[in-house]
Amino acid sequence: MKSLGRIAGRLGMGLVAGAAGTAALTIVQMIEMRVSGRDPSTAPADAVDELAGIAPDKEEKRERFSNAVHWAYGSGLGMVRGLLGSLPLPERVADVAFMATAWGAPMAFLPALDIAPPPNEWDPKQIAMDFGHHVVYAGTVALVWHLLDRESPIVEEKFSLGDWSIVRAA
Repeated sequence: MKSLGRIAGRLGMGLVAGAAGTAALTIVQMIEMRVSGRDPSTAPADAVDELAGIAPDKEEKRERFSNAVHWAYGSGLGMVRGLLGSLPLPERVADVAFMATAWGAPMAFLPALDIAPPPNEWDPKQIAMDFGHHVVYAGTVALVWHLLDRESPIVEEKFSLGDWSIVRAA
């Protein structure tokens, strides 16, 4: 039972890290959309609509629904990092595997659902932008994961200041 509790704790840490990664990704996407003039993506709502048929029809509600799905998906995907942290993998390998999952999964399932073209039809600039967004997401997830994980070899020192702790990453 002790290992089941450890896995559950790591899944919870992954959920928190996923929420932090989603926050970072959202900020970067908002900046990019402002600079590029791109409209917000409805791909999250489109995917749920395709799979479950529950996305709203009205544009304003669809955008809010898409945003909610974006947050739920990004936060929940962090649990994959938690699961990887429960396996006997070197931390850096788990981080790279998480990045590959975070970037690769939508590249596979969005075209499969006819929501986006396959990556081989994307403009190189679009691929670079998407990769950058996912690096921000996965990098933030990894950073928060390592800060939360007391067993992480990446965390070098921890200083306690009363009720607050300061963690310095190696």
